[in-house]
Amino acid sequence: MEYSIKEKILLSIASVLKRDGKCSYSNLVKETFERYPSDFALTEYLNWPDSLKLDRPLRELRSDGLIQGNPQTFYILTNLGKNYASRLENRGKGLNKGVLKNTITRSPLTITLQKIKDSNDFKLFTQNRESYKSNNMKIRELTGHTLETPPETIVNMLKYIKEGIDTTKEEMLIQYLNYYINYYKKH
Repeated sequence: MEYSIKEKILLSIASVLKRDGKCSYSNLVKETFERYPSDFALTEYLNWPDSLKLDRPLRELRSDGLIQGNPQTFYILTNLGKNYASRLENRGKGLNKGVLKNTITRSPLTITLQKIKDSNDFKLFTQNRESYKSNNMKIRELTGHTLETPPETIVNMLKYIKEGIDTTKEEMLIQYLNYYINYYKKH
């Protein structure tokens, strides 16, 4: 199973957190190099890790809303990051890719999806899509985000939710999620 560099870093953070309970930058450098030496080694000295190869991907993971922290403190996975890392681990084990269909019914993702389905906002969307007006606060509330949450984080959450939906049965729900993904991309 081939992972992107960001996915390898995310899996490494999850591994360190499981083992040690906290993930410092030095532990992360060590873990990524031990797990994926060809990706995180110095170019001319393959027996040594190159910490600069973590710099940009860590910033991207933070802006994607998957991790929090910095090199001076510790790294943690956000709820979105935990869910994504779990999916990656399951994919690596060859488990079924149907995220929502195979998760425990009380998972945060399943609960969020159910909140969206039961919401008045979604019902308004399904009743009259052409005259529907977006509700920035409602979608933030439904996905567990605040006004301070960057739009990119909300978009990533909506995309993540969308990945686990059965497209043949939930076409209107997918349209609703796409509506808000496009809304945040414009704003």
